[in-house]
Amino acid sequence: MVSKLQFVETMFIVSATVTNLQQKLEGLQTANTLMKEDIRIAKSNILQLQQENLNLRRDKETLLDEHHRQMQVSVCCELDSVTK
Repeated sequence: MVSKLQFVETMFIVSATVTNLQQKLEGLQTANTLMKEDIRIAKSNILQLQQENLNLRRDKETLLDEHHRQMQVSVCCELDSVTK
């Protein structure tokens, strides 16, 4: 048979274990909340960088097109001056 002292000791251990687990759970919940915020910020940064990448690629294409047009004009002008 379990004595009253053994029962009290067991309850004390159980209580301490529960308290310890509650503290760990609170810590994990806080860490989870912080990680969720980090993920939200990272996703926002990714979207901004993707948009910037798209804009830079469009700018590059525009610059390349303009450069090709200028080169064509330059070649045409040189050909005109040679043939005259």
